[in-house]
Amino acid sequence: MNAFLVNSIEANYSAHLETGTVNGNLQIGFPVTAQGSTRELAVNLGSGGPTIRAKTTNGGVRINRSEVAF
Repeated sequence: MNAFLVNSIEANYSAHLETGTVNGNLQIGFPVTAQGSTRELAVNLGSGGPTIRAKTTNGGVRINRSEVAF
């Protein structure tokens, strides 16, 4: 995919997030502990759970936590 991805995740949502980009920026709008690459991230949100995968090639990725329930 060659688009900029923006995703808001509810603050109390639990999942396993896998995200990354080849040539874009990776912006996570909440504290996470990460090691290794600045272009890929795998992290549990809340208590973990089903996998959410959002990856792109030439676009960036922005993930935020929403305080408002959807």
